[in-house]
Amino acid sequence: MIPTLDDIVRFVVGAGLLLKNDERGMAAFDVSLKGFLQSFAAAVIALPVFAFVHFVQTRHLGMDGTPMGLAVLAYAAQWLVFPLTAVGLAKVMHREQHFVPYVVAANWAAIVQIGIVAAAVLLSTLLSSGLAGLLILVVTLGLLVYDFFIARIAFHTPGIDGGAVVLIQLLVGMLVQHLVTGM
Repeated sequence: MIPTLDDIVRFVVGAGLLLKNDERGMAAFDVSLKGFLQSFAAAVIALPVFAFVHFVQTRHLGMDGTPMGLAVLAYAAQWLVFPLTAVGLAKVMHREQHFVPYVVAANWAAIVQIGIVAAAVLLSTLLSSGLAGLLILVVTLGLLVYDFFIARIAFHTPGIDGGAVVLIQLLVGMLVQHLVTGM
């Protein structure tokens, strides 16, 4: 049930289209049960980049003092909690039929997102702390907009509902991070 390299490329290209708010990106995803399960391969693909980003943030930027083991545990916990939160949100919005497409799109988009974060973190090592902080803030806001595009497009929902999905997912993610790491 591991996706092929060709499939992974197709899914990431679809996620890239969503980054541009292009609804055609959804057509790239496999939204069957098999595709849903395969989309969690994105967690494994993104993990080494996540670990690298965490290392750079901790060692070179002094941004996060969480030990690597706890950071990886929080990463895994967030991947587990995300679909549980999403299914609840889908039910509240009466969009249950869009739950799988949303999770599949968001999972593959995580690869695009961690790539953007890695580039920003690497660039921030070359900047003053003030500019580095500003860069990370701008990238974070941009990625929240990307999450909004995904929620709005995948759930076929108006803007306010897409914004609510992003806000709730953000808050749940922060809660999980705090519960696992104590930070």
